[in-house]
Amino acid sequence: MKFLITKEQYRILVLKLLETLFGKLKIITSKEKRKLGLNTDFHDILDKDDEEIASIWIKGDAKNKGCKRDLTFDDFATEKMETFIPYYKHKIFSEVLIEYVYKHTGVECDCIQYDYDFTNNYEEHEFTAKTKKYNLKKKKKIK
Repeated sequence: MKFLITKEQYRILVLKLLETLFGKLKIITSKEKRKLGLNTDFHDILDKDDEEIASIWIKGDAKNKGCKRDLTFDDFATEKMETFIPYYKHKIFSEVLIEYVYKHTGVECDCIQYDYDFTNNYEEHEFTAKTKKYNLKKKKKIK
């Protein structure tokens, strides 16, 4: 049996999922970290339990080419999301993730990176995933 949902229904579903999983986000900016003596090229995004779930890269080599503010989600956060949404509509999903982070932090990102399709081989201690990189401003995948 197939179910069809609209883009708006998918967006609302993902936003509710993110609110349930992570709650209100907090940001620790690179300026705040410099005051503590840490020299970093990114902001930390924390969930309601003060666990780091993502980073916003503002400079440095880890930032994807052509991106000003590059949102990168941690593996454990995207793996947690994947248990509830096993199939991503990547373009819409990317837009919703950036919208969610902007809503709570006020930082508008133009690019996003996250892993998906996780497989674990516990016997051989292997962990694999596919990586999605997307530039929302240019509306294209990043290689």
